[in-house]
Amino acid sequence: MWKPLTRDQLEQSRSDFSGESVEVQCQVMAHDVIIATLGPDFWKRHCTRLSDKNSYFNPKGETTLELNFHRDCVLRLGDMLYSMRETPGYSHFIHTLGKQDLDSAFFELKAAHAFHFNGHPIVFVQRSGTKSEDYDLSSTISDKTTAIEAKFARSKINDNAATVRNQLSKARGQLPRDRPGIICLYTQTHIESSENIRSTIDQFLKKETNVTHVILFRDQFNIDQAGSRVSSVEEMPNLASRHSVQNKPLLGVTRVLDFRNPDRGLLPSFW
Repeated sequence: MWKPLTRDQLEQSRSDFSGESVEVQCQVMAHDVIIATLGPDFWKRHCTRLSDKNSYFNPKGETTLELNFHRDCVLRLGDMLYSMRETPGYSHFIHTLGKQDLDSAFFELKAAHAFHFNGHPIVFVQRSGTKSEDYDLSSTISDKTTAIEAKFARSKINDNAATVRNQLSKARGQLPRDRPGIICLYTQTHIESSENIRSTIDQFLKKETNVTHVILFRDQFNIDQAGSRVSSVEEMPNLASRHSVQNKPLLGVTRVLDFRNPDRGLLPSFW
């Protein structure tokens, strides 16, 4: 943590902008959380529209979609940082975040939050650099200690399958062999390549007995409204796995932050 953030400070920010919409109030509070957790330098580099336009948080361009995408990323980062702040290993994760690839670190946080949101206890695991012991997260699922590796598959449309295959192979080598393993995978997937990716994952699972699931993360974004992105998952169980765990550990992960109708949606954890 860069500095402590109190509940009173968040309430003051909300009060200062009480005349604005719920969305604006949440934006201000999200920035407060990010600055307090990751420091002003990180915030300036990645979370303002003056930042270098080359990161997941701040894509190039000024279209409505890209501006909404930026605001949505800031909101969700603030929400995840605040909701995960008491998770074991969190302080070390935050301390090393600036030294990691930002997209990969952001997805690791997102995967951890998804399991946390579904009621599974999560631990951020310190990197060991040792083969089969270098995974990201640990959880207890179906009363079994389960290792989780999160992979952000960055690729062009025409080599999505090759990128996915490579990331799955890397993840398998990082997971221990003495307990269930789950691979969480985020792909920049277009509809036309979805079947190809599913086929690649199916082929991987047919030859793998330790991994119990590959969980594919996708985002669906509403261009009309910041904060209305639906994060959906496709859980692909491995019927050949020698371990048995809950069939769909992330059942119900879909989450909508609806600022126009807050009573029907979910407001961020810092609210």
